[in-house]
Order: sequence, then C-alpha cells, then structure tokens
Amino acid sequence: GEGFGIVFIEAIRNQMAIIAANTGGTPEALGYGKYGRLVDPDNIHELATAIREEYYKKRASNDNNWSEIMHLYSIERFCNELSNHIQEVIL
Repeated sequence: GEGFGIVFIEAIRNQMAIIAANTGGTPEALGYGKYGRLVDPDNIHELATAIREEYYKKRASNDNNWSEIMHLYSIERFCNELSNHIQEVIL
C-alpha cells in the first residue's frame, strides 16, 4: 500500500465522497473521519451502508476541507517541520 495516498487529497479537491478502510495510516490521513468516512474493511454491511448513505446524501462543499488540507500538507509546512527536526537532532 501507499505510505500516504494522494488520492485522498485529490478526492477532497474534487468534492468527492470518501469511504476508506479504518486501518493503517488512512485514519490519520483523513483526519480520523473529518475528511472522509472510515469503515471496517472486513465488515461488508458497514461498507454497503456507507456507500448507500454517501450515494444518497447531498454533499456539502469541501472548500473548507481543501483549505485545511492544503495547509496541513503544504511544502512550506513540510520544510519547516523537517528543519525543526534537524535542529533538534543537531542541538
């Protein structure tokens, strides 16, 4: 699997409903359910219910989510955090 699936960012940007497994790094990438629906991948009924509900639900705009995601995963934030970690190791 992917370490960080860019597909989540693409889905948010395109205002798509997100249904994903609640395993691995997926919950963290989706803000523990804030940006998408997390389901048990071994529970077919939970998955079917999530698909049915998302299909019939009118989705609110993801503009706020997109702004937040762009901040969380921006190159500027990455560089700042990397620099801080390097400084901690050096000092």
